[in-house]
Amino acid sequence: MRTVLGSASAAIAALFMAGTASAQVGEYYLVRAEQGHIWVIQGGVVVREWNVDGDLEIPLTVTDTVRTYGYLQGDIGSEYELDGTLTGVHYPWGPDCGQQYLDGATDGEFAYALQYTGDRPICRYDLDWTNPQLLFNLGAGEQWDAITYDPDNGTMWATGRNFRLVEFSMQGVELNSYDIAPADRSAGLALDPADDTFWMHRGGDIIEQYSKTGQLLTTHNVPGVSGNIWGGEFQFGGGGRCQYTINSSKSKGGCETCPELGDNFETQTPCEEVTDCRKKVKTTINCPEGNGTCKIKAKRSSCD
Repeated sequence: MRTVLGSASAAIAALFMAGTASAQVGEYYLVRAEQGHIWVIQGGVVVREWNVDGDLEIPLTVTDTVRTYGYLQGDIGSEYELDGTLTGVHYPWGPDCGQQYLDGATDGEFAYALQYTGDRPICRYDLDWTNPQLLFNLGAGEQWDAITYDPDNGTMWATGRNFRLVEFSMQGVELNSYDIAPADRSAGLALDPADDTFWMHRGGDIIEQYSKTGQLLTTHNVPGVSGNIWGGEFQFGGGGRCQYTINSSKSKGGCETCPELGDNFETQTPCEEVTDCRKKVKTTINCPEGNGTCKIKAKRSSCD
């Protein structure tokens, strides 16, 4: 049995058991346009947040750092540590293949940005937002607002106020299409690699989780999230995660599916080596299936 724990105590309760989609696992980065602000959401709650350094920093990628790009000519992107600390690196607008960018994505080698106007081109950049090239056009006939990269299939997914979730080849061929429920918007599309599901902002403080067949799985109202939100991503790659071996697991409130002794816990805490991880974890999690909770203790085992 494999269990995933969040890096914040409020997010630990958002537990996913293998094959069960019922909450949010990874950290979801969302960026507001005007009065620029970035929220990091896990388990349906904000675990970190910060104001952006510039004005309209909207497309973003998340790898070992967070890299934003400007909305249009004159806007400047920035690089942040994962905790929001400004690194001092900025990304001025240079030669470009589009303008008015709404959302970004990355495959770990390149960055991608979706243009708001025209034929809705997706432009490819180096990770430092240089050397732009036109990848393909989504087409002007539909209101495309958001993209994310799928490393399992090597494809790009897109959605928007057309309320379709669509998979494209990297040459722009439509591979799969699923209708989703209408809402105020479908922005900040992002793939959570922890459980291979999509998240998107649906207006107000609402984020929703979808399967890769367009099925609505989970809805969260996230206190504090507001405004004109567009960009969204989960971390791509980023090294290992702290692993723990359970040495105590007690059921509370009638839970019958608590992890067993010797089972593995994987947290969302990044690490380069095992010493980056806390030696022990001690927490209470929601019952993976049914009512009640599980009181867990575990010892550090590895960084994988």
